[in-house]
Amino acid sequence: MNAASPRLPDVSQLLIEEARVVEPFSGGAWVEVVKRSSCQQCTARQGCGGGLLARFRPVRAQRVAVASERALREGERVQVALPATRFLQGALVVYGVPLMTALLAGGLAEAILNVGHAVVPLAFASGLAAGWGGVQWHERRHGARFRPRLLIQETQVCPAADAPDEVNVSSR
Repeated sequence: MNAASPRLPDVSQLLIEEARVVEPFSGGAWVEVVKRSSCQQCTARQGCGGGLLARFRPVRAQRVAVASERALREGERVQVALPATRFLQGALVVYGVPLMTALLAGGLAEAILNVGHAVVPLAFASGLAAGWGGVQWHERRHGARFRPRLLIQETQVCPAADAPDEVNVSSR
């Protein structure tokens, strides 16, 4: 096992999506993944309402780079995977770090200054910016851990002229 491709966990612990190769490059390819809805209940318009919200948002393909030892062709369908724990850790970093630094900076400013002082919102905004900078720093150092990896390559290739704008996504 080499350091470039760490072992993926059990398939039951992975978030798996179908994707289409749009731009191959040496050592991998850019792939497009279209996520229609999060779960079967949303697709059936039952449950939490995520399916209802998805109807009003435009469906956009997400383009991500994946590494591959084998040369991939444009239009080839592949499956990409991300460990569910990495997804949750990434969400915690992206949302939690800026929020916590903003709350700490605003709370510290309010504790030091008078309650309602005009500097408190500026301290909150400064904390938010510092948290965002921390997220950027974390992404540069540890971003590779949070990128999807090629899981399964299928042999199906979409014709270039008839390539669909959207890719069917298997929900698991």
